[in-house]
Amino acid sequence: MFYSLVSSFKYHPDACLQETNYEDAIRVNNDIFDNNINYNGTFIANDFPPESLIFTDIIDTLSGIKVVSHNFMDFLTKICPSEVIFSECTLTYSGHNILDYIGDDVKGFYIMKVVKYIDIIDKTKKPINFYPKLKKFKLEDFVMKKVDDDFSLCRDEKELNKVISSEEMKSLCETAGMNIDFRPLPYPF
Repeated sequence: MFYSLVSSFKYHPDACLQETNYEDAIRVNNDIFDNNINYNGTFIANDFPPESLIFTDIIDTLSGIKVVSHNFMDFLTKICPSEVIFSECTLTYSGHNILDYIGDDVKGFYIMKVVKYIDIIDKTKKPINFYPKLKKFKLEDFVMKKVDDDFSLCRDEKELNKVISSEEMKSLCETAGMNIDFRPLPYPF
């Protein structure tokens, strides 16, 4: 089974960070040939009560970039260092650095870029092709491929906004108490 990593809906169900430089964020997220993170902007967190960010380890953005806590960055650096890179970033709330509000509880926030790319999403098949096994995924327009590649985290070579987790990574995150939601992806095998 594979999973998509998303912000924990327990703390902020409908919110996501806004980039101050959206075009640059899209470029950073979609450039699979550049393993540097050169984002020139900040992230606006006005939709979040600042204290809620103490309890989350991954935050979605409008561009698809994933912003992670220092805690999650430190965890991933130990678990899968060759699959991810990070760059410290600034989150603002009402024009001020959010760490001014919660800095005693959070060491910082980082842009996470997964740099392991696998051809893992099949857009030629739909979950309906695997009915009834995948009936709960009837609104999705893809299924996951069976892959031989071992990975903890990856992104599809074409569908770059999905950070995909293995079952093992999900289990490790849950055991470590990471505040992340794992959405199951349609996997027919």
